[in-house]
Amino acid sequence: MSFGVGIGDCIAVIQLANKLRKGFADAPSQFEDISNEVRNLSVVLLDVDVVFSELELDEQQEKHFQQISESSWKVLSDLEAKLEEYCDITETGRQGVGKKAKKVWKRLTLEPKDIHELRARITSTIVQCNTFIALRSSETGFATKKAVDQLVQHQDDEDRLDLLNWLSPLDYSSDQQVFINKRQQGTGQWLIESKQYQAWLETPGQVLFCPGIPGAGKTILASVVIDDITTKFQTDPSVGFAYIYFNYRQQNQQTVENLMASLLKQLVERQPSLPLAVQVLGDQMSSWRRPSISEIGQALESVIGLFSKSFIVVDALDECQESDECRTEFLTVLLDIQAKSGLNLLATSRSIPSIEEKFSEFPSLKIRAQDEDIRTYLNSRISRSALSVLKKHSEEIINGILEVADGMFQLAYLHFELVKTKKTPKKIHAALKTLPTGPTAYYQAYEEAMTRIASQDPDSAELANQILSWIISAQRPLTSLELQHALAVEVDESELDEMNITPVNEMISVCVGLVTVDEETDAIRLVHYSAQEYFRERGGHWFPKANAEITTATVTYLSFDVFKDGACETDEEFEDRLKANPLYDYAAHHWGHHAHAASAPCDGVMEFLAKDAQVEASIQVLLTNSRASEEDYTQDFPGQMTGLHLAAYFGIEDAVEKLIETGMDLDPLDEIDRTPLSWAAGKGHAAVAELLLKTGKVDVDSKDSKFNPAQVIYALVNGYQAGTSLFEPGETELKDGYGTPMSRACEEGHAAVVKVLLKYRSDQIKTPISLAAMSGHTEVVKILLETGKVGVDEVFSGTDNLLAIASRSGHSEVAELLINKGADTEVEDQWGETFLSRDIDPGGRKEFAKTLKSSLDLSIKKVKIEVS
Repeated sequence: MSFGVGIGDCIAVIQLANKLRKGFADAPSQFEDISNEVRNLSVVLLDVDVVFSELELDEQQEKHFQQISESSWKVLSDLEAKLEEYCDITETGRQGVGKKAKKVWKRLTLEPKDIHELRARITSTIVQCNTFIALRSSETGFATKKAVDQLVQHQDDEDRLDLLNWLSPLDYSSDQQVFINKRQQGTGQWLIESKQYQAWLETPGQVLFCPGIPGAGKTILASVVIDDITTKFQTDPSVGFAYIYFNYRQQNQQTVENLMASLLKQLVERQPSLPLAVQVLGDQMSSWRRPSISEIGQALESVIGLFSKSFIVVDALDECQESDECRTEFLTVLLDIQAKSGLNLLATSRSIPSIEEKFSEFPSLKIRAQDEDIRTYLNSRISRSALSVLKKHSEEIINGILEVADGMFQLAYLHFELVKTKKTPKKIHAALKTLPTGPTAYYQAYEEAMTRIASQDPDSAELANQILSWIISAQRPLTSLELQHALAVEVDESELDEMNITPVNEMISVCVGLVTVDEETDAIRLVHYSAQEYFRERGGHWFPKANAEITTATVTYLSFDVFKDGACETDEEFEDRLKANPLYDYAAHHWGHHAHAASAPCDGVMEFLAKDAQVEASIQVLLTNSRASEEDYTQDFPGQMTGLHLAAYFGIEDAVEKLIETGMDLDPLDEIDRTPLSWAAGKGHAAVAELLLKTGKVDVDSKDSKFNPAQVIYALVNGYQAGTSLFEPGETELKDGYGTPMSRACEEGHAAVVKVLLKYRSDQIKTPISLAAMSGHTEVVKILLETGKVGVDEVFSGTDNLLAIASRSGHSEVAELLINKGADTEVEDQWGETFLSRDIDPGGRKEFAKTLKSSLDLSIKKVKIEVS
């Protein structure tokens, strides 16, 4: 059937839908789902018909209507043809009299793939229809009800956005835009056309591992894959896709929880409404509690099940942090979900044995820069150059670089950065002959780059060294504007001179190709991960005083007169301050980390700590939570913190020593009753804790009386109403040991601090050990048990013992320690349950029991649960 633009087209499609609905009348139950989809489509087509008849459409709208009509007719026609394969028409009745046609349906045990695909296409068509109705209805004058509906929808959209942002702070869309824009047109096509990739794309439940040498272009190729998937399936709501770009500079943010939540967030964005599994997670938004890995994983499996096909792409697994076994746990959880849900997973990585082992059973495709892609890239660079000598000798340059690039795009880039500086054919030829190759090629190329920096004029060389030292030492990626302000700071000045700001293009130029600016994020960074590895090894040689110099620059910035009025009194004033002073946020959050890392005392620190107003202003930035949607959110930070509090918070030993020498009060309370010792203990600074305690002027067991999130943790884990489990019946005071420096250290797992506090006779350890058990800090639990001041079967909150607390929290290692120390596994609580018969969350009861059974050889009967 051919379609123009008319109401008859819609009517014809509706008639076909109704015909198919009747055709399903006597179908067996296995066809019920697709019958319902056809019914839903026929209903929404009637709404399209109403909208079409009431509105005059412009050319674009008519085109949209025609697409809907054609799409609906095509899928229904295909379904009609498919039905003939699943039912036979036979005739019944006596010969020649009263013959009737009767359909005989095939019985199915599972929904066939072709029916599943048709259902997905019908769902996609329904979404297109609803989009058309929504867009057109918003343009009509009969919109009183629709306007109300739109307001409700707007609120729903805002709530949905809040929930998704709460799930994970990670957003990789800007990374994708940056990387795909860097792709040289025409490169990477070999991967898309490869048999391995096509098989992965077309076969549900496939895993494809793509290892490659450093600089082979894995990230750009990952962006090509993501672009291919999104282009193919962007308009198909039955297909889900999500992706992750690991980045060595974002390891603190890229926790397992945030990574899994990011995948969930991206897939939910493909759904027309919030899935129930995500709504359940959203119920936790009103409290501080974050979803566990187990909860996120279950929700992720549920959402994947809503799609007919799902794709996940993970780039640069080698850049995922290894500390706390983050990489291992992430891969374990992701591959487990892949096996259960049948999603399609593609991952890139350098060749690292521990990663390759995880993918050993799956197909692989080695990533290596193709010579033709490198040739295309170099041709483009040469054609854009203003030097005629490069164009005249382009073939010699390209062939010379190809000969030594050895499948590494990044090496080709570095080689060209060197060659492009040569102004005569002879120098070009000489440079090509000396290009490094082999295993040490990267190292030599970066050494050559640093030599070129040193050979510039003194001002350019100094500027390049400052830029590189900031970039490789920064605690997080800096924007170009932040770095401009950082470089403009002048020691001993009380304000920033705008005349001292360096243009971004000049910053890039003096660094001879080692740094770049991401256009989408404005982050200034090293050009490649291999450069970070080089400076990780050689940074101390090139920039031995980097942390000290950055500390001086940041505390000078924080001491500026513009901050002498102290903390801002309104949210608007606070936000204006951050906007007007681009480096302020970074300086307030990280000056102390640089001071802590410096090998010697840093200039300007004591002068800054003596300025009470500037200290208060910086603490407002440091400890204000980002809840801009709440009124007065910037006032929710602990006031009355002194310079000593701040030095203890960051663990700056030499500053604490000097402050002690002044004879000042060493045990001052801030507005939440925390002492400098409390901040040092909570942050794990054992040396600072000892400095304070050995003066004899500090209370080792001082308590902060304000409400703390740990109360809620403890209450939730033990199944009580929030907060009540930390109080004895009828009491208003916190239990023994809660809110002390010891409880802070135990809650965070700082074993070294715990030892220092015990050395200075901290004796309130009952509640602290429960916090350690609840948080899974095995070493801390062991240290406290060895004091003999608390028993392995110590009872808390009526009937809960340490073993119950550990089991409820899913910490099998702590439970194993306790049992090995003689804890009674058969102690029953007030409900008659043993610790292993409880519902364990997170982690899963069966997995927890498996772990303990394998290590302790507990019998199935004893643990009282079924272990499958």
